[in-house]
Amino acid sequence: MRSVLTFVMRGRVHVITACAVCSVFSLLLFPFNYVSGALLGLATLRNGAVEGALVLLGSTVLGGAFMFAAIDTFRPALFLALLSWVPLWVLAIVLRQTRSQGAALAAGGLILAAAIVVVRQYLGDPAAWWARVLEELFSWLSFSGDWEPVIDRIAPLMTGIVAAGALLGLAVTLILARWWHAVLDRPGGFGEEFRALRMPRYSGYAALVLCAVAWFGGGWVSDLAREWLMILVVLFGLQGVALVHYLVKRRNASVAWLAGLYVALAIIPQPASGVVLGLALAGLSDTWVDYRKRFGMDGNLPAGQ
Repeated sequence: MRSVLTFVMRGRVHVITACAVCSVFSLLLFPFNYVSGALLGLATLRNGAVEGALVLLGSTVLGGAFMFAAIDTFRPALFLALLSWVPLWVLAIVLRQTRSQGAALAAGGLILAAAIVVVRQYLGDPAAWWARVLEELFSWLSFSGDWEPVIDRIAPLMTGIVAAGALLGLAVTLILARWWHAVLDRPGGFGEEFRALRMPRYSGYAALVLCAVAWFGGGWVSDLAREWLMILVVLFGLQGVALVHYLVKRRNASVAWLAGLYVALAIIPQPASGVVLGLALAGLSDTWVDYRKRFGMDGNLPAGQ
């Protein structure tokens, strides 16, 4: 891993080429989208915002050229840059400046919260738009039966679900970039930083306010609060995962605990919803209780790493 990353990071041309190639492969295998974004994030973390912007621009142009040659259009490269690379670049800048994964992920949450507002302004009635999309999707998949009740329940939630999924993708990409950064500059140091991940305290107060608005409010205000809460569930869920990693490390417990957690999150749909909620509640309470401080934190990465 280290030798591959060292080769890719030898110069700007190497990084741009690697990002562009991965962006093309992402059309066939979506996980390459995370790899391309992580390379951009790594370049930004190591060399700064300006270098990251140059890599972003160069990768978009080169990736667009590759896609135009392969599928006669460069639009996927533009969509990838606008929807994935630009937000990731911003998050990497925040992480480089603050040296806090929590602050960087919170910035991602703010970006997605603003995106929800823009989508609501553009679509007018997101639930009606999603209902039409889901009807077309189920029709295309040739699903039989009466799906209207299901669509009626899902459609009002879709904007928040998509935003939460986008934030999770950004988080995975940023964490991957930070891990690679540690591999190159401080091997073994990433675990310490990830176990210290905490959201800013203001996000905890925001969660309480949004819960009250979603419960007691009405109309579009209540809908918007629920959509923003989905974003906070992702953020505090990640903090909960970091807390579990800390407890396992602190108590020298078996990694089977972590394996079981990730299996539940990835494979078992119904229990996973309960697991996510439990992790989010643990992360939210940690905002005020600070379990790591109570149990004795391992320590953080030195400044600059």
